[in-house]
Amino acid sequence: MNLSCTTLCPFLLLFSSLVSSQYTPIINSNRPGFTQGAFSVGPGVYQLEFGASYRQDRFASLADEKSTGAGFTLDLRTGLILQNLN
Repeated sequence: MNLSCTTLCPFLLLFSSLVSSQYTPIINSNRPGFTQGAFSVGPGVYQLEFGASYRQDRFASLADEKSTGAGFTLDLRTGLILQNLN
């Protein structure tokens, strides 16, 4: 079964808008290596963070070698006992 992008993309956009919610007025992301925030999630709160990256490099000093890569990260954050214990 082959799902086309015209079928899958609207579903993903609708689904992501339904599940993105947080009790604070701003979403506090803190993906290691990408952002650094002073906020943590509260006790009993779960936060799912997804990130994608793509890079393309060219090294003139290494006989004009080329390097490309893609990566994805998925982080689950949850508050434990205290607000500042994450």
